[in-house]
Amino acid sequence: MTVTDLPVLVVGGGLTGLAAGALLSRHGLPVRVVDRRPQLSRHPRARGLHPGAMEVMRVLGLEETIRSTPSAVALAHNDTVITTTSLAGRELASLRAPYFMGGRRELGGLSPTGWCQCHQAEVEPILRGRARELGARVDHGIEMTDFHQDGERVVVTLKSVDDGAEETLSVGHLIAADGARSGVRERLGIPFDGTGPFGRFANIHFRADLTAPLGDRRFIMAYVFNERVRGGLMPLDNAENWLLHLIVDPDDGEELPSAEQCRAFVRAAAGIPDLAVEILGVAPWEASARIAGRFREGRVLLAGDAAHVMPPTGSFGANTGILEMHNLAWKLAAVHAGQASEALLDTYEAERRPAAAATVEQAVLRNRDRRRLADAPESAPDQRIVPDPVVWFGACYGPGEGSWAARPDGRPGTRAPHVPWPAPDPETRSAPGPRSAGGSVLDLFGLRFVLLTGTGPAATGWHAAAGRLPVDVHRLPDAAACAAYGIATDGAVLVRPDGYVAWRSRTAVPDPVTAVEQALAAVLRP
Repeated sequence: MTVTDLPVLVVGGGLTGLAAGALLSRHGLPVRVVDRRPQLSRHPRARGLHPGAMEVMRVLGLEETIRSTPSAVALAHNDTVITTTSLAGRELASLRAPYFMGGRRELGGLSPTGWCQCHQAEVEPILRGRARELGARVDHGIEMTDFHQDGERVVVTLKSVDDGAEETLSVGHLIAADGARSGVRERLGIPFDGTGPFGRFANIHFRADLTAPLGDRRFIMAYVFNERVRGGLMPLDNAENWLLHLIVDPDDGEELPSAEQCRAFVRAAAGIPDLAVEILGVAPWEASARIAGRFREGRVLLAGDAAHVMPPTGSFGANTGILEMHNLAWKLAAVHAGQASEALLDTYEAERRPAAAATVEQAVLRNRDRRRLADAPESAPDQRIVPDPVVWFGACYGPGEGSWAARPDGRPGTRAPHVPWPAPDPETRSAPGPRSAGGSVLDLFGLRFVLLTGTGPAATGWHAAAGRLPVDVHRLPDAAACAAYGIATDGAVLVRPDGYVAWRSRTAVPDPVTAVEQALAAVLRP
């Protein structure tokens, strides 16, 4: 048994946990990620990173790598949901925009990136590799068997699944990203309230040549309803690699269908009785809508499925976890560097729990609305459903938290607006310019606070903050960019490392350095 000290331990090595490892390491904070599975899952599971999560991948330098994965390349133009009797049968209805905005399609100026339909089994190795490159330790086959905390640390016992060897860690903070059945959450007695399960499913990964019945259609999901099968057919390459989300009868007594039963279900969904089918894997799952009563208990913080579960409709689940890590990573780094008080970590729950609750609600509404396609395809959608881009970008913190903002406008508590960033700012001390053609002001955020100033001569006073405070200072490129942030040409906006507006002065002030210093103090020591 060994005892070691570590700033942060992450339990759970899925998308949320790996994002935590990569983002914390990028901030220079030593971190270890452990997962009881001996290796990453090869099952596709979640499919799709929405633009908000892709902005985080952009921060990590992974956007183009992820867009180059086989599934992302193949599915770049898939953007509808249909209902049909079978793939070869009669199409009943379809859903298009404003539900979906795919690939690099224009997002109304909201983001420099876009939706990427790539499945989890391809993204996780990329994210793990980046986490390790940045310095994180990622270990598989390691489970946490015990932990207890006091006001100064969390003492954790880890055990090797392979040989039973144990070690003890003394960690500053523990991030529980250990899934919907989180042992950490249960151990802490945190309630996990909501509804469900309201559906049991078998996720069937299979290989079969469906190019002929598919034709030139390019959908995200085909809901199939006939007398032999009810479920969702999802392409992974628009050819031979597919998923079938099969609705399982809760009274059939079987946890999972056999391989032969799976082949029969696939043939019924395809509408081809003699289809050659290879079953690659089967995984059970339940559709529920739950959220943890708290996201923080002392030095333990919940994230991802450990903090909330939701129906997969909209592909919001893993994406929400990634955004939580983007919120939390810089805060943990600031606390451990002595730049912020421990109270800063209270803002993680205050900001992200309302956003998660609103997202769970939207996933449930979409899940219920899908039934309309089969029962009453000509009827109007639920009016409580907001367009996907609003969910991706609109959750706010601060006043009105949990509400949706249709378009970021520079208000404190909202996501910083995207505006094109044509060239590196010569006045920059350390922050990078745009990563590529088609760059964005969002590319400046990630490691430090950023002060964006107006374009007029009276805005020069703000730039004195660059030498006296821990901020990077940039001049916005033009008056239109100033207007997007809601400031005059002599104003300024302070943006947090996670790209949310912390403070704004619409016009110049007598002592700009003191004003920025006070704004920083209000954020870091609430």
